[in-house]
Amino acid sequence: MINLDKITVESKNLSLLKGKVQAKYELLKETKDFDSFLEIFKDLCSIIDTFSSHFSIISYRFYGHTSSIENKAILEDYQSTYAELLPLLSEIDKFIGVSPYLEKMKMIVGQNKYVAWKNSKLKISDKAKNLQLKIDQLVNEVTALKSQAISKWEEKEIPVSKLNYYTKHNERGIRKLAFDKISEFYQTNQDFFYAKFIEIINLRNEFAHELGFQDFSEYSLILYNRSGYDYRDLAKYRDSVSQNFKQIFELSCNLKKKNLGLDTIKYYDPILFNDGPAKLLTDDIKENLSKYEEVLETLNPAWKPLFIDMQDNHVIDYETRPDKAFTGFANYLHEFKTPILFLLTQKNHDDIRVLTHEYGHTLQFHLAFAQRELSSLYELSLDCVEIFSHSMELMTLPYVKTFFGSEEIKYKIENLFNHLSQSITSALGDEFQELIYKEGNLTKEFIQNTYNALRTKYQGNYIDNKENPHIFHGNGWMEVPHYIGSPFYYIDYSLAIINALKIYQLFKLDNKVAIEIWNKLAVNIGDLNYGSIKLLCPELVNPFDEKDVQSVAKFAFDELKSLVDSY
Repeated sequence: MINLDKITVESKNLSLLKGKVQAKYELLKETKDFDSFLEIFKDLCSIIDTFSSHFSIISYRFYGHTSSIENKAILEDYQSTYAELLPLLSEIDKFIGVSPYLEKMKMIVGQNKYVAWKNSKLKISDKAKNLQLKIDQLVNEVTALKSQAISKWEEKEIPVSKLNYYTKHNERGIRKLAFDKISEFYQTNQDFFYAKFIEIINLRNEFAHELGFQDFSEYSLILYNRSGYDYRDLAKYRDSVSQNFKQIFELSCNLKKKNLGLDTIKYYDPILFNDGPAKLLTDDIKENLSKYEEVLETLNPAWKPLFIDMQDNHVIDYETRPDKAFTGFANYLHEFKTPILFLLTQKNHDDIRVLTHEYGHTLQFHLAFAQRELSSLYELSLDCVEIFSHSMELMTLPYVKTFFGSEEIKYKIENLFNHLSQSITSALGDEFQELIYKEGNLTKEFIQNTYNALRTKYQGNYIDNKENPHIFHGNGWMEVPHYIGSPFYYIDYSLAIINALKIYQLFKLDNKVAIEIWNKLAVNIGDLNYGSIKLLCPELVNPFDEKDVQSVAKFAFDELKSLVDSY
């Protein structure tokens, strides 16, 4: 692991990169034996890993300081270079996909990359390259506007993202004011969001057309290397989730009415308890990081050293800054064998959820990649990778007293409820995206009507939104960053939650067995997908099997009811 502060990222040599990659590719095409092929390929991977690692670092730094002109300029240079590289990288993948050495490469990098190479029929034209560059620029514009937005609060100016802290306040009037302030920002900038969103969707569809797909939803199956299913299967899965998990919203509505003493639940009543969500014993993030070390020591001592190393090497950004992007994510720098972790702390219970979630990702990266020479080639099946983060959240639940003291039961209820509701909202989000990307003449009205109709399908009509035009008129999608930056990734949370809940069920029966399964999945990431998951670990479930979904839903609701009854 390397200290991130010691790495300088510049863009002055990027112009030479394409030539270096091209030269190695030419050598690769001339090889006559596998050993030579492999050595040249390793050199090629090293060049690309250096670029991608520096690209990740400058993205990380830009999200941490979105007002930095220097970071923005360097990031745009890397995005431009990546767009230039895309055609060549796709050509190399296509070459390997028909290479006589493909089967031998499979033995080195696993099933997922093998399938990706076999499917590498895409030619990234100059037009597609330029489209991707335009998309990246638009996404940056939306990200910057949201992260730099300011609102007046108690005679002070604070980031709009910080208003989320007050939406969970125990005083109802404060919650309403915070929600309305957030809505005011989106209403004021509504034309901007719709114009950029529609333009991004049209450009993405044009990009997909250029690659030979009907639309971006079809292309996303290849983009995310989804193995063994298509959108017909996803439609069945989404309907199954809606039928088996939808009752969570009725349950939460009744719980709120009881605990909050209300007859009608409004849009500004997201909390489950009349005195607010579980309160941290301390909101000092450094102290809570230390407490998490203690939790890891109890949960599984082998998972603790990495967390300490990450803090020592400054690869966790947990500081609060006015221009910091409102997001949390983890990534891996393959050149440096170093995971990175980005947190936006809010000094509330969500800090623990985001910390445990993202550490699940970084730990999985470490276990999968740290000891492998060609680690960047161990393709992640993104529909499975969220299993690690969500199950880490759940497996932490027995130990959260260290963060919340006597209010631990409230956090457990909230966390489990959030998992169940997210399985629904992520399925909603996937159908929303499929419908709007398939609409030939996309308009603001179509987006609004589609979003509202799907909210009713998946969430029912338990919440009164009439007083808030932003939410009532179907504009809530603006608050979900995945729709802008990570199209069609949202469903992965829902798919993964099914198996995360199963791991938690196994954990409650025998924690050692569950941890062994978690580690086994992480180490075998290159072969992990929904076609292989039950072969690797028969104890787990197939989310496309409705009986499996029903079984997990029953466990989850029984667990939640038990927690609610004990409160």
